[in-house]
Formats: sequence, C-alpha cells, structure tokens
Amino acid sequence: VVLRDKSYTLIIDTKYYGKIMQERYDKQTIRSGHIYQMFSYIKNYDKNNLGNVSALLLYAKTEDETLEDFDVKIGNNRIVARTLDLNQQFECISKQLNDIAKMFFNQQNV
Repeated sequence: VVLRDKSYTLIIDTKYYGKIMQERYDKQTIRSGHIYQMFSYIKNYDKNNLGNVSALLLYAKTEDETLEDFDVKIGNNRIVARTLDLNQQFECISKQLNDIAKMFFNQQNV
C-alpha cells in the first residue's frame, strides 16, 4: 500500500508470521530480509534521496508479540515496524491505522 500527499510518501507492507521476531546471537530482532525489502521500496520511490519517503512494516499481532519501538532512520529515510491487533472491532482497527498514518503525515484528520 502506498499513501501519498503532495510532498510525502509512506509505503506500507503487511506481513503475518506466527513469530514476528527472529533470534540472532541470542537476541530478538526484526527479520533482516524485511528491512532490506522496505529499504529497496524506499530507494525506488526516493530516487533523488530527498528523505520524503518512509516505510512501515505492519505485522498482524500474535499472542506473544507486540512491536512498538522499532523506528530506524537509514540515510534520509525512516523505517518503522508495528503490530496491528486484528482481534477486535473494526472501529478499533480503523483507529489504530489512522493513528499510524497521523504519526507519519503529522495531520489532525487523516
């Protein structure tokens, strides 16, 4: 999914895995392949390296994992990973998605 306004682009890729995180060197991390994939999307959209393109990895929430703090900047571009709890009323899911969009676009009404 690509969301755009006049000066900013957000690329969203959704994923579902039983276990969101992978273990590397006894530490839980986001799957590096997912980060590289998002970085590739960003670079294809931000050909002039303006930094006005970000990417969001949106994982379906599982019973044991919630992502809230994965937010990195690579070069001029931001990559964020979050979980979305699909086990609730649509109004709550919609609010979560709107809050995420507001986080990127910094608008009051998305």
